[in-house]
Amino acid sequence: MKRTAALILAALALSGCGGQALPTDPDDRRFVEAMQAHDLDVEATRESTQRVAHAVCRSLEVGTPVSLVRAALLEEWTWDTDQTDAFIGSSVYAYCPDVAQ
Repeated sequence: MKRTAALILAALALSGCGGQALPTDPDDRRFVEAMQAHDLDVEATRESTQRVAHAVCRSLEVGTPVSLVRAALLEEWTWDTDQTDAFIGSSVYAYCPDVAQ
């Protein structure tokens, strides 16, 4: 848990903000569109949110249980469990679809 939390929290600590309506990178576009489909607006913090999404994928790719990833995100964000699950699902959909298989 500590390693997962450290990885995710390190990504959360990075700041950045978006400026475009939609990103031009296809993976980033899929991520933003998936988040919008869940009524989650990440435009103001898109770049840092995308970094966290990549960190989520790295954590899942090395075998970290999704429950631990969820717990680390819930500790840091004001989102509820459903919103956090939507974020994790959007991350997997856009950046690491093979994790879902």
